[in-house]
Amino acid sequence: MDDINPAFGQTDVVLVVGDIDSDGEFIGGAELEDQTAIGTYGGIIGGTDGQFLGGGTSLAGFTDDFDNEEEYGVFVLENCDTSGAAVCP
Repeated sequence: MDDINPAFGQTDVVLVVGDIDSDGEFIGGAELEDQTAIGTYGGIIGGTDGQFLGGGTSLAGFTDDFDNEEEYGVFVLENCDTSGAAVCP
């Protein structure tokens, strides 16, 4: 995209592995690569054999370029393999 200012670098966000309860719900922390906590994520696995997964993120304090920045996101994924393999890369 031409309208994105290249002066603002992108930072990787790590979703820390958490537990999944018996209803398929999960929640965990989000952090920078240096393990600085910057927020949370959560969601649910549903459908036949856990075929789908959806959730949201809430992040803050992830860049020194701005003050009081917050970012909220939503994700919806399809499981590549319902035999217990990892979610789509």
